[in-house]
Amino acid sequence: MIKKYLNYLKYIMEHKKNVFKICWNQGLYIHAFTHDLSKLSPKEFFAYANYFYGREEEKNEKSFQNAWDHHKEKSKHHWDYWDRIYTEDGNPLDGTLGCDHRPIEMPKKYINQMLCDWEAMAVKFGGSSKQYYIDNSHKMHLHYKTKMKIEELLGVYDTEKYFCSIDMKEICPEIKSVGGYLQGGYGLWILGENYQEIGNIYNFNLSTPYLGSDIIVNSIKINNNKEASDLLTEKFRRKVIKTCGNETFW
Repeated sequence: MIKKYLNYLKYIMEHKKNVFKICWNQGLYIHAFTHDLSKLSPKEFFAYANYFYGREEEKNEKSFQNAWDHHKEKSKHHWDYWDRIYTEDGNPLDGTLGCDHRPIEMPKKYINQMLCDWEAMAVKFGGSSKQYYIDNSHKMHLHYKTKMKIEELLGVYDTEKYFCSIDMKEICPEIKSVGGYLQGGYGLWILGENYQEIGNIYNFNLSTPYLGSDIIVNSIKINNNKEASDLLTEKFRRKVIKTCGNETFW
């Protein structure tokens, strides 16, 4: 019986060792020591050990889910911590699929910690943090600024919008990138330094009448810069910008 607990403890310590090395090399000295300490707490340790290392009859889905929820609540380096879930009538709800996800922005230091976690998992199971994101991003509910920071750090881009922003910079150099979807409305952000909105693409048509359709640009607005707005609109009018597979325009 004790073997399953020793095996799980061994797994935790191996993961913490890998995270420690990666965090230390990136100057995240405190997190190198504190990563995933909650997994050693009784609320998580025994449920995890039974689920992953116990006999089939010892695996309890509800206990494991409670342990996972506890871990997310204690771990700001998980994107799930920053997801806010609501029922259809607007009331907060915890951990229910099929409801309205309204993620808030994840501070960069926790993004860095999350990428270290992914990279440490890759040491154990193969791959890389970049590949993990590519394979799993469609399951993640991320604030658009969080998504852009992750993709910038990993060197992963929505090719269509990335090259669109490169073209836009020729006219308006302060443009950093073209952002993700807007919840509660239609359109794309145009972002400058520190991911601050400096303009938008609100005026467009959908290529089909369905959610998630590509957009066809009618006009582009750069705040307090009519000349750049007019030039960008002239260049990009009727251009089709494709959406990502995991994005929806509301």
